[in-house]
Amino acid sequence: MRVMASFAARALSMNDRIQVLSQRSLRKKILTLLTQYSHQAQGGAFSLPFGREDMAIYLGCDRSALSRELAAMKSEGLIDYYKNSFKVIKQ
Repeated sequence: MRVMASFAARALSMNDRIQVLSQRSLRKKILTLLTQYSHQAQGGAFSLPFGREDMAIYLGCDRSALSRELAAMKSEGLIDYYKNSFKVIKQ
């Protein structure tokens, strides 16, 4: 039973990553990732389990491009963040 639960959790995790990486633009990848974590946190603020460098690797982009896009999204009022704590304001 424990092996089956572990396998199911891994499959769901892989499905989430496929949903993120299948997005065409970096902005959509970021929003998909943050929306997934937001749903797990039931719409409130949440913390990501990795830093900017690891987040950039997960999204398949450069860290500076990620930081630039996050700053643009924050200035447009789509998200709010401080370090690894995020909140999705508009989807």
